[in-house]
Amino acid sequence: MKRNSFLTLEQRLFIISETIRNIDRYFVHWEDSVITQEELPSITSSFFEMAAEKESYYDFTLLMWELIGGFRNGHTFYFDLAIVPPNGYFNFIPEPNSHSWMVKNSYDENLTDGDLIISIDGKPLNVWYEGIGKYIGAKKEISRKIKAGQMLSFFLKDKNPEIKYMDSNGTTRSNQIHWLDANQHQKILKKKSSVNTEGRWIRENKVAYISIPSFIHPRFEEEAIRLVHQFKEAESLIVDLRGNGGGNTPHHLLDLLMDRHYYSWMDRSSHPEWMYKRYGNEPISFQENFRYTICGPLEQTPKSLKESYKGQIILLIDKYTGSAAEDFTMPFKHNKRGIIIGEDTYGSTGQPAYVNLGEDKGLGIGSIRTFFPNGDQFEGIGIQPDIQVCLTREDVYNKTDSIIQTALDILQ
Repeated sequence: MKRNSFLTLEQRLFIISETIRNIDRYFVHWEDSVITQEELPSITSSFFEMAAEKESYYDFTLLMWELIGGFRNGHTFYFDLAIVPPNGYFNFIPEPNSHSWMVKNSYDENLTDGDLIISIDGKPLNVWYEGIGKYIGAKKEISRKIKAGQMLSFFLKDKNPEIKYMDSNGTTRSNQIHWLDANQHQKILKKKSSVNTEGRWIRENKVAYISIPSFIHPRFEEEAIRLVHQFKEAESLIVDLRGNGGGNTPHHLLDLLMDRHYYSWMDRSSHPEWMYKRYGNEPISFQENFRYTICGPLEQTPKSLKESYKGQIILLIDKYTGSAAEDFTMPFKHNKRGIIIGEDTYGSTGQPAYVNLGEDKGLGIGSIRTFFPNGDQFEGIGIQPDIQVCLTREDVYNKTDSIIQTALDILQ
């Protein structure tokens, strides 16, 4: 949809009113939100006034991002499939690290994965991040920066912006950013979505490796299960969840890899109906003020302990490991089934309530708040690995993997 396409006033007010009405009904992450539940009536009035002035798809989308950003939750979001950046999409991904940003997944012949980004359109990335922070609906700092990198192309007004970066030799360079149009961007997304779960022997009959890039479709879990059976005689199994942003929690795979009883999350929701959707007829309780319903932690027993994989397990995680992939990781951490290596995970899971706003527009609302089985906070924190290892620029340039190497060193 072009930047100057318009929404009617009726459409804009409907979207604002439905968003706030459903937030009030389903949202459960108020302790992280910049907006309090008591402020919703006044927020409604002010956003009605601003919506009356935001006629274009582009301006109204930014307004909705600002509204949703105030709730600071990774599973609460607004989308409009028709909206595209004003000039196009980046042909690379700005990837945040603790204090810097580097190039990832470059489709630009001048940019190499691992190059250190100094500035875009004259501004350091952290300055851009601070400037667009109000539009980002996540709590954890690194997760917010990930979203900022994904959203930045929507905020660049210059048609010919410049990227300044440092290459592998330490030389500072500048180049014009070459935009991807919507069709080119979709082709890249389609290519990424065609990836599959893969496995191989690293050390024949001793160490097997399975990479699971997503749980968005059942085929990822199904292939992982097939590979676990294929490698059932392996002494050790490395399961790589880096970059896995979730999908559907892979309960069958979890059962196959767990060789013991384990506990589920403890979940909280404002409505019993969402607990029943998630847990069926499992028992629920109410907080003293009846504001929230609670379910779990529930003791889980693998369906067939005899068939469970009995060897040593190592999980690899990173800052992109999120949602259902965190659901999968948590029991290994809490029940000490294996060793977890890598970075802290994304820090957001739960079952969003989806609201159809018409014409390819919609809303997801974080309707379940998850806690570790002992009651510790998870949202906005994530799961910490047992051994913290991050890929460096040198790893990227040299195409080495210090995280896998750490796992192999442990297994020697």
